[in-house]
Amino acid sequence: MAGESNLAQREFWLARVECGVPACCFFCGCAADYTLYHASLAAHLIFKALAADASGFSATNAKRMELGPAKLERNVLEYATPTEADLGSTDPGSMVLTLKRRYLPPFWCA
Repeated sequence: MAGESNLAQREFWLARVECGVPACCFFCGCAADYTLYHASLAAHLIFKALAADASGFSATNAKRMELGPAKLERNVLEYATPTEADLGSTDPGSMVLTLKRRYLPPFWCA
């Protein structure tokens, strides 16, 4: 409902993505970008959850949708991995990709 606080929802998603956020040392002492990464990843998941219908499909994945005179088109970006394609489907997810490219190494050793 419009005007209601989504504090509980934000806290839920911030807690869920905490394990997916790299260690703060990767962000070269930039606490603001570390916080932005964490918040953007949570916002991406909130957007994806809100955009999904009962079938589990998301309107953010649509390339072209039409309903009567209304039309929705979005540019499809090509990414290297399915994870990047998913993150690229929302503005907060795009911010996560930008921060990943700026601070994180392109590969990890296990």
